[in-house]
Amino acid sequence: MLLVRYFKYGFQIAKLLTHWGESLFKTLIYFLLIFSYMNFHLTVLVLLNEQQKINIIRENLTDSVPTWSNLPDGTMSKLTGFDSDYADGRYLTYKEYVFIFGYDESIEYPTNKHQVIFYEDYIRYIDLEGNFLDSDGYYGFKTIINLNDLNYATGLEREQMFQEFALSVESSFSGYIILFVTIRNQVFNTAATILFALLLSGIIQIYRFGFAKFLNYKDGLNFVIFSSTIPAILAMILGLILPGFAPVVFNLALGLIVMITLLVFAKKTVA
Repeated sequence: MLLVRYFKYGFQIAKLLTHWGESLFKTLIYFLLIFSYMNFHLTVLVLLNEQQKINIIRENLTDSVPTWSNLPDGTMSKLTGFDSDYADGRYLTYKEYVFIFGYDESIEYPTNKHQVIFYEDYIRYIDLEGNFLDSDGYYGFKTIINLNDLNYATGLEREQMFQEFALSVESSFSGYIILFVTIRNQVFNTAATILFALLLSGIIQIYRFGFAKFLNYKDGLNFVIFSSTIPAILAMILGLILPGFAPVVFNLALGLIVMITLLVFAKKTVA
C-alpha cells in the first residue's frame, strides 16, 4: 500500500534522498494524514476539557456583573431544563446581548443585539445576522441554578453565581465549541506546518551547489515530507504529556533530520 511505503521511507533515514519522482499530490495526502495523527492530542484535550470558550456568552457576563434584579423565578438544570411558571417572555439586556426567558411572539425584542433565548428544553443563540445555534438541552447546567437567587445575591457571592450561570449557559453549546476549537487548531497548525515545510524545502536548495545533480524543489519537498514521519510520532507522544511542546518538538526534530541527512548522506546518495 502506498501510504505504508511512504511510512517506511520515514524510518530509512540513510535513503531519504533517494526517493525521486514521487507524486507530490500523493505525498501531500500522506503529509496531511500524519499531521492529523500528530495533532490527535489536541482533539483529545478539547474533548476532555469543556472549559474551552468561543466568547458567545461567558466573557460578556463575567467581565462585570449585571445589575439585574427581576430575573424570573424558576430553576435551570441538566435534567429538567428551564422549569418556571414565570417564563413569560420577559427579557433583560446586558452590553450587546438580550436574554429572553420564554419567547413570546407578541413581544418586540431588540434586533440590534445578540439574542439568548431560554426555552423549556433548550437554549437558542442568535447573532446579529440571524444565524442561530441550538444547545444540547441544558447540558452545561451540572447543578441546579435558581434564578431568583441571582436577583438577591450581592458582592463576591453574586460574582461567583453569575460566573457559574454564564459558564453553564455556554457549556450547553459544548458540541459546537468542541467542533469550533478542533477545526481552529487543525487549520492554524496545518497552515503553520505547511509554511515551515515550504521554507525548509527552499533552504535545501542551497545544498545544490557542489553537486552535478540535485533534488529539484518538488523532490526536496517530498524529502521533507518523508522526513516528517518520525517527528510527527514524537510530537504526538509528547503532546499527550506536554501539549505546548508538541509543535516545538516536531519542528526541531524535522530540522535536525533534514540537516543531518544532507550533511551525512548527501554525497553518498546524490550524484
